[in-house]
Amino acid sequence: MATLKTRLVSFARGGLLLALLALGVTLVVSAWSNRSEVEHMSALLDRGQVERFFRPIPRIHSQNDGPATSAELAELLAQFRSEGLRYLVEYDADGEVVSEAGEHSGSERPRPDTTSSQPLLIGDRVRVTVRPPPNREELPILVMEFEPLVANQLRDRATKSFAFSSAAAAALLALTLGLWLALRREERQRSQSERERHLASLGEMSAVLAHEIRNPLASLKGHAQLLGEQLDPDSPLQKKVERIVAEAKRLEELTSTLLDLVRSSSISRAPTDPTQLLRDAAETLDPSRISVDAKQAPERWSLDAMRMDQVLKNLLQNALQADAEQKPIETSVRLERGQLVISVRDHGAGLPAGSEQQIFEAFHTTRVKGTGLGLAVARRIVELHGGRIRGENHPQGGAVFTLSIPE
Repeated sequence: MATLKTRLVSFARGGLLLALLALGVTLVVSAWSNRSEVEHMSALLDRGQVERFFRPIPRIHSQNDGPATSAELAELLAQFRSEGLRYLVEYDADGEVVSEAGEHSGSERPRPDTTSSQPLLIGDRVRVTVRPPPNREELPILVMEFEPLVANQLRDRATKSFAFSSAAAAALLALTLGLWLALRREERQRSQSERERHLASLGEMSAVLAHEIRNPLASLKGHAQLLGEQLDPDSPLQKKVERIVAEAKRLEELTSTLLDLVRSSSISRAPTDPTQLLRDAAETLDPSRISVDAKQAPERWSLDAMRMDQVLKNLLQNALQADAEQKPIETSVRLERGQLVISVRDHGAGLPAGSEQQIFEAFHTTRVKGTGLGLAVARRIVELHGGRIRGENHPQGGAVFTLSIPE
């Protein structure tokens, strides 16, 4: 029931984050679509203004039976100045100026566009060339410049709307990211709390084991050893006694490991040579199979040497047991991004898919022999140092365990 509730809560949180993200994206897309639509409408407005400004010209040409005078263009310019008209000029067929009114943009008088009659944006003005009808080629060519005041207002509003929507979307995305980080932090804290509660339960159980089992177990082992010493080495009972002693030692190891797992959270850190610590652990186990790369290792690091020795021996022992072909175990000590990083790689079968996190849980083991507590104890000690430990499969085969500890 608790698992189902947790999944429902996680699903609801994920749905909220996706909804916020979708809302932010929708705002940006909608604002961009509106802005694109405004650009299209602005182009239509520009063409509409050209038609409005040009509408009196044919009447003037008809009255004059030819080009308009500069005074008539000036009068037309004054009539439409409030709507943005700024400059008019007419050219005859030879390209000579016939009449002109207003001030053109730029330092040179604009020439007719021989390639297109579409409005062209020049700075803050629109320039357009209007040619006479094919049957009235004697009429002049008109070039006009105007400021697209209405279109500019629409563009400004669309730009402001896009900026506002983008800001709102950015705020939503920031809120989504903040919520996601907060939820991740809450999940980590909840996971840590659950692990601490689990450790507390194990602590109570370990205290009972230590009190109720260890003393009788020590007595059982001692008497079995004495019995073995008194038996003839060839006696058929000798192997049974040895089996009793071995199983008693295995139970002692289990209770000792449980106590290590729930030991007090206080550690005693002191400047330590991490390379020597790793080499000592390798020397204790099988130095012929374990290589140590310390080219980038720091000389000293703040560690609880006794407890880190326990971590390293556990990782090395697991690596040695993982490879039935007894290939070399590759280890390294290095300084990386201000942290001490120690890695142990074997050439075994690797970790089962999806077990990268489960292997650090208490009593989780894939071996026939073993308590399933070694990696849980290792993680506990590394976390007491403020560090992290992870296990993963190496791209070239085998598993690699990496622990990183801040100074």
